[in-house]
Amino acid sequence: MIALGDNDPARAITHFERALALNARSYRTNIQLGLAHQAVKNYQKAREYFNNAIGLDPTRQDAVDYLTRLN
Repeated sequence: MIALGDNDPARAITHFERALALNARSYRTNIQLGLAHQAVKNYQKAREYFNNAIGLDPTRQDAVDYLTRLN
C-alpha cells in the first residue's frame, strides 16, 4: 500500500500480486489491485479485481462502489 501511496502503482501491483498468490481469497488485496490497475489506466484489469472482490464477499459494499465509479 505504501507503493500505491508513493504514486508507484507498478511496484504496488507487483507486491499485491505476490500477496494474492499467497492468499487468493483476500478481499482487501483484490480491492487494492483494482485500485492500482485503475491508477495506471488498465481499467479492464481493475474491473476484474473489483469483480473478484465482489465474488469473495458480496455483502461488502466498497468493491461495488469502486466498480460503479469505474464504470
